[in-house]
Amino acid sequence: MDEELLRIIDLFDNEEVTTADKIDPPENPYRDFMNRNPQAKGGRIGFQDGLSVREKNLIKKRFPEADFTKGKFGFKKGDPNYETARYVGKRFKDRKERTLKESKDPIKVEQKRLKAKEYYSTEKENILERARKKYE
Repeated sequence: MDEELLRIIDLFDNEEVTTADKIDPPENPYRDFMNRNPQAKGGRIGFQDGLSVREKNLIKKRFPEADFTKGKFGFKKGDPNYETARYVGKRFKDRKERTLKESKDPIKVEQKRLKAKEYYSTEKENILERARKKYE
């Protein structure tokens, strides 16, 4: 035991081993971490898309054309199916509850009414034109 202790003390004396308070801090610890752990990619490993297999399957069942390489819900944000795909499955319940709460809130109702009134006043011709084309 004494022999081992002397060997360790000798390593410290020869400066082969040192303590953390005597070494310089890394220049960029985040970059160093990313270099040592390339799989992390700055986030949680394996959860970059954020959907479970069950949720993806529900979306695929409703939208066979969904392509999850295009976006989180199988569509790009501007796609007409994007919003619907966001609320497939469990998420639909959350949306329904939120919508019910908003529909009972008089402030939200008034805000929506004013927004709709403004939209219709500025876009009246476009709305009528779309309706004509739709029902021709």
